[in-house]
Amino acid sequence: MKDEKDKLEKDEVFEETTNEEVKAQDTNDENVEQETEAKKVKKEKTWKRIILEDLAVVLVAIAIGLCIRYFAMPVKVIGHSMEQTLQNGDYMLMDRMSYRNSNPQYGDVVVTNSGLENGQKKLIKRVIGLPGDKIVVKDGHVFRNGKMSNESYIKEEMLPTEFVTDVVPEGQVFVMGDNRNDSLDSRSPSVGTLSVKQDLIGKWSVLTLNNKSE
Repeated sequence: MKDEKDKLEKDEVFEETTNEEVKAQDTNDENVEQETEAKKVKKEKTWKRIILEDLAVVLVAIAIGLCIRYFAMPVKVIGHSMEQTLQNGDYMLMDRMSYRNSNPQYGDVVVTNSGLENGQKKLIKRVIGLPGDKIVVKDGHVFRNGKMSNESYIKEEMLPTEFVTDVVPEGQVFVMGDNRNDSLDSRSPSVGTLSVKQDLIGKWSVLTLNNKSE
């Protein structure tokens, strides 16, 4: 009888221990499931964040592209006619909106269409004369309405040549390159004065990237 009693007590202890182990195992399984679910949620949030960040980058790139397309445009300088202000190979940022609501001013550096190469050639020049002005080139200097212009930006003194314009027509400008001795500009009949509305594309902004290799 004693042996049977001892065996019964051991069985009860074993059964209680086993129940406790099962409960502990259930608790561990629940913790693992919770951790797995938390990792899954965290992973989903990470992917969502990555997608949102990539989308933001794309939207910013599109916005920049639209700004460049409609408000500003990079232009590469080809040639030496604007030295010493702009060098061959420089990249300049052109403001396309400059003359939508305002008029050109003396000294503006502009990008223009021209009648050269069947209208395909673009020019970069400086505005020297506005509507109503009379421009005279004499003894290596530019005279505007009888007064000599102070031009600290030119590359060198002009060779002694003479040029006289009629009055610059309304809605047009007279332009010249800063490298006066190597510039095809309004002094030439092939260029002449340029229309503000039809020919002027934009104005040089302050940004210039120099290309020293060219």
